[in-house]
Amino acid sequence: MGTLRLSKGCVLGLVGLFVGVSLTAAAQDRGRVREQMQGLSVQQIEGASGGRRGRVAAMPQPPPPPVARSSRTKISDDTEIIVQTGNTSGVGRVIFSPSGKFLMSRAVAKVLNLWDVETGREIRSFSDDDDNINVFAISRDEAFFLTGGWTGLLKMRHFETGATLWTVKGHSDDVQCAVFSADGKIVATASSDKSVKIWDAASGRGIRTLVGNVEAVTGLAFSPDEKEILSAARDGMLRLWDVATGREIATFPGKPGWTRAIAFSPDGRYILAGNERTSVTVWEADSRREIRSFAVEPDEVSRVAFSPDARRVMTVGTDRVFHLWDVFAAREILNFTGHDILIGDASFSPDGRQIVSGSEDRTIKIWDAMTGKPLKTLTGNAAWVYSASFSPVGRQALSVSEDRSVRFWDIETGRQTASFRFRWAIDAGEAPERYGKLKSSVKTAVFSRDGKSVLSRAEGEKGAIILWNAADGSVRKFFIDEKFLLGRHAVRFSPDERFIISGGSDKWVKIWDVASGREWKRFAGHESDVNAVSFSPDGQYALSAGGRSWSGKDTALRLWEVETGREIRKFEGHTDAVFTAAFSPDGRSIVSGGLDRTLRLWDVATGKELKTWTGHAGTVSSAVFSPDGKTILSSGGDYRVRLWDAATGTETRTLAGHSAWVNEASFSADGTRIISGAFDGTTRIWDRATGRELARFIGFRDGEWVVITPEGYYNSSPNGHKHLSLRMGNSIFGIDQFYDVFYRPDIVTAKLRGEDIDGLVTLKIDEAIRNPPPDVQWLPADFPAGEPSVRACYRISNAGGGIGEVRVFHNGKLVQSDGFYRETVKAAPSLPIGSLDSRTLYADMRSVKVQEKGAPGPTQSQPKGDAYEACREIDAVPGENEISVTAFNGPNTVQSRLASVGFQSTLPPEEPHLYILAVGIDQYRDRSVNLKYAKKDAGDIVAKLAAQSTSLYRPENIHRDGVSDLEATKSNILGRIEDLARVIKPGDGFILFVAGHGVLLRNQYYMLTHDYDGRLGEHSLISSNEIVEMSKRIKSLHQLLIFDTCHAGGVDSIVSGLYDARISVLAKKMGLHIYASANDTQAALDGYEGNGLFTHTLLGGLSAPREVERTPEGRITVVGVGGYARQATADISKTLGHSQTPLILHFGKDYPLYQAR
Repeated sequence: MGTLRLSKGCVLGLVGLFVGVSLTAAAQDRGRVREQMQGLSVQQIEGASGGRRGRVAAMPQPPPPPVARSSRTKISDDTEIIVQTGNTSGVGRVIFSPSGKFLMSRAVAKVLNLWDVETGREIRSFSDDDDNINVFAISRDEAFFLTGGWTGLLKMRHFETGATLWTVKGHSDDVQCAVFSADGKIVATASSDKSVKIWDAASGRGIRTLVGNVEAVTGLAFSPDEKEILSAARDGMLRLWDVATGREIATFPGKPGWTRAIAFSPDGRYILAGNERTSVTVWEADSRREIRSFAVEPDEVSRVAFSPDARRVMTVGTDRVFHLWDVFAAREILNFTGHDILIGDASFSPDGRQIVSGSEDRTIKIWDAMTGKPLKTLTGNAAWVYSASFSPVGRQALSVSEDRSVRFWDIETGRQTASFRFRWAIDAGEAPERYGKLKSSVKTAVFSRDGKSVLSRAEGEKGAIILWNAADGSVRKFFIDEKFLLGRHAVRFSPDERFIISGGSDKWVKIWDVASGREWKRFAGHESDVNAVSFSPDGQYALSAGGRSWSGKDTALRLWEVETGREIRKFEGHTDAVFTAAFSPDGRSIVSGGLDRTLRLWDVATGKELKTWTGHAGTVSSAVFSPDGKTILSSGGDYRVRLWDAATGTETRTLAGHSAWVNEASFSADGTRIISGAFDGTTRIWDRATGRELARFIGFRDGEWVVITPEGYYNSSPNGHKHLSLRMGNSIFGIDQFYDVFYRPDIVTAKLRGEDIDGLVTLKIDEAIRNPPPDVQWLPADFPAGEPSVRACYRISNAGGGIGEVRVFHNGKLVQSDGFYRETVKAAPSLPIGSLDSRTLYADMRSVKVQEKGAPGPTQSQPKGDAYEACREIDAVPGENEISVTAFNGPNTVQSRLASVGFQSTLPPEEPHLYILAVGIDQYRDRSVNLKYAKKDAGDIVAKLAAQSTSLYRPENIHRDGVSDLEATKSNILGRIEDLARVIKPGDGFILFVAGHGVLLRNQYYMLTHDYDGRLGEHSLISSNEIVEMSKRIKSLHQLLIFDTCHAGGVDSIVSGLYDARISVLAKKMGLHIYASANDTQAALDGYEGNGLFTHTLLGGLSAPREVERTPEGRITVVGVGGYARQATADISKTLGHSQTPLILHFGKDYPLYQAR
């Protein structure tokens, strides 16, 4: 790595970082990823520091990294999933690293972001819990970095791990600049306290203090030989110091005004300075003679930076433009335009060929310094979250974002269920011209008590209160207010939801009648903005709080009698604006918080202040009571969510994880969960008991979304993965290679339910590194809209791990798998009769001897070389069609990301048919295992299904078939399936019912056919894999498979591997549902009131009992019947002393079985 040619002033903040295995844009090819990792063990990749520690002998070995904050999606100490949220605030500082391969920026006061220049992707972030970061500097070998804070705190940190090496209170005021020596042994800092200090970089020991400046020191630069150091002060004076002695050598009287940048020329002959009053001055270093001074435009300059060769100077103005000047010719060379708002910072790359700029528009731009052309824009992808709350009923939560969207989240499965974007022009019936001139952003949203409505506020040229239908996003009511509605808590329902209370910048508290949409009452008394309002629990009183930031005016809370509008009481004590105020559940207490960083507890009856809490280090933005009133939850500008004991005032827990101001936090209805939303673009759900983050919910500006756990497992919209990266050390990789490791909606669901996820982790990152999955892509094709079938072709390319199983799905249904399952069937164990002692079988139990599951091993598919192309004929369905392909690596252990292609079909819908095939086996060739009720079960189920289905299908379109006893041979059963496969169409329904014996052998479920004669072999068994093949050949997109046998839950190990939650996101029209009468280790009871127990409960569910859930139209669905049968079977078996809990699996879309009469 070359050394820099110029010792820059610290206003530029020299930075660097670890330079190791880097994934460039061209290296997205996974083969190159694998090449780059050659020679690194998995342990090195996951946990080592990249071998850089030994390079800086003067620096100590860092301690182990601290325990990870809950915000980080960490896999190991050196590996984590990065969500590409980008800058969530204006960029105040940005610079190139010394190598030029990386950028470091600061947008949020406590967080630094690191970026890969070539790919434009965010690599990682570093946060500081103790101080706001003002400046940062990196050692020239890019191994360590120093931060300086607002309170004078200095921290030396290891760049790969982020571990703090030392912390000192270096200055008594904010740190203005910091710069390392070339050898990394010393570091110099300067402050608004007028001092310059030199430190031992290894220990943090102060070496000396340079005293003499009479104003804040704003710039530092080492001379090329590093024997001298130059400082600049706010009064324009430059001073030259001897590093060894601390003696002042010379002064250079600069121009009046704050000096923004200083530098030595590479040969040390010249000293340069640029100040805010637009002057650039050059001196001879030895003679101290001023040889050039010239003024630059515009009239006001916020940043000045010199190029590495000191021949060019860049000035950043307040007009969204920055300019490049020739220092010695004193003329403008270029100007750079492209930012929308004020530019916060700009600096040169180490070679001077590029310039990076950061702006309040939240973008970072990289420019060609020779031509002025923009090369790349690094932008924020996530929008601020203003508000977040749980539904009082059900399993929904909502978040409100800066992009005007209200997003609804399923907090059990971890997925976005809907997103509505606010529009002023609502519909023709609401006189859209009335709203045409209004521009607004939504800032608040809360559910109604029944969860069916959402109340939100918007602010813009005027204010608005919107009442939404939570189901479809339609607007039920729309109230226009002439003034802005201020504060996230400035609109609330009354307890009976007949009224809405609001506050605004017109100083009024207003009550609105929901039914009429008109203002009902208004209360006068506030002298400033009204920021927070609420009703008392009994609805008799209203509470309001306000004040304008930093004014100290009107900081009292006011209590009003709703009926009369009379002000009853004032609560005085806050010293600045109050932003949040809420009643306790019993209405006897009030909690409030605001700009003075305090929480205050008040007695409603007397107005007396009961307690004051000062734990927040920033503005308190929200405060609420828990449902039981014993705990207070608060959030604020210190990026924290805090829990307090309401009785004692003790802080009981701090929830750390957000990387920006937390706007709101609230409890779930039962008080066990907490939801929070922040300016970091995330909505987070926490476990109240442990304080642990369960998951982050992130909606992006392009409509995609991601829900991710702290361990890095995620669920996402179809293209949400593009906003994710994997960081190893300071190297950044696309998520595609690791899709199969981390795209785990099932783990997200388990985490949100509070379950242990360790048993669900089946694939490690090292396997994805050693044997990466292949690349998958569709070949270009035209799909005629009116054709009954289309031909789709794909290409699979080896990425280093080989090509194994290839699977094709149509609307989420498996239509092709190329040999994996057939080979597994052939490899299935064929055990002698001694392995299953038939004399131990019970006639009333559908059971044979259960074998322990063996560890599944990799299964080899037929070799396909380094490239494989194939085509598939797909039967189109009317409307939307989506075809997806995925492939495994050679050992079939790591799956690729799904590649999808879609088309619309104009085929007319066909009248649907229903096909029912029932298999019931009482009699086996080995008579000792015969059953009593299986055949009857099959007949009863077919009769019941056929009768009930006439409410949805025409009788002539219902087709029923049955196979039992002597006819129920393997060949006969499979033959009937083949017959059905030839006639069933995608729009038809298919139901398969099986009653008989089932066994579990080495991780495979098998149903026994009549052929079973005491010996196990292919002749007498139908395996899980063959069941999948049956389903695949049947073209129906609506399939229900019912197995009333022992261990039927064992089918889950195969079917879930195909139709997991990842495939379910494709199932927009497809539904595959499985009822298994017992889990994979249980026996199924054969005799209960004339049927098998599970069949008995199914028949009950098909008789429309009140306990079965139904749609609003009165239809009983597959999900409803399955849920009823599962619970009823478990309840009855418990009373009989026999443990039997059915496994009910649903993949894709639910669909009706019959109409309740």
